Amino acid sequence: MSVMRIARTVAAAIAITTLATACGGSEPVGHQVIVLGFDGMDYALASQMISEGKLPNLQRMA
Repeated sequence: MSVMRIARTVAAAIAITTLATACGGSEPVGHQVIVLGFDGMDYALASQMISEGKLPNLQRMA
């Protein structure tokens, strides 16, 4: 496949995905979820710092 054909296919896929997700209802369904990822964050260290009050923002979300 040529580069232009691949580019058109990708652009069409993005457009279809955007249109499909934009057509949803205006009212939220269920609860909102926040997913956080920390690359290299040690769970034990984070838990300790939360219990010591050094990470108040994460403590509020826990």
